[in-house]
Amino acid sequence: MISERKFPKKERLRNETLIAELFKKGKRFYYDGFVFIRLFYNNPYPENLKKFSNIQFFSTVRKKEFKSAVKRNRIRRLLKESYRNNKHLLRELKFEDNKILLLGVLYVGKEIPTYNECNEKMLSFINNILK
Repeated sequence: MISERKFPKKERLRNETLIAELFKKGKRFYYDGFVFIRLFYNNPYPENLKKFSNIQFFSTVRKKEFKSAVKRNRIRRLLKESYRNNKHLLRELKFEDNKILLLGVLYVGKEIPTYNECNEKMLSFINNILK
């Protein structure tokens, strides 16, 4: 469905404390220039379940590697698009009460990736989560 392919604001990971927890306690996977981090976390806002999704995602690119904001934004858009097109696979996950899945993607490569590279790595990461 088209509505499942959207990337609404409630699925974006923006909370600084949750991002810090993800980096501190999350499990990391390295795939050829990509660092994927995942963490199953107790939802700190159980009363606001409608405000947040069970799965929250963010992506980032190192400023050290890409000085130009245009290039960093392009890579971020590629990462978000590949997640948006493959997130329907994560609907199979069953969550316990007050559990959320935090996902982060860092691009640490030296060159701008293609969409096919991003999509391939994202699929392998999602399949790794589903195992």
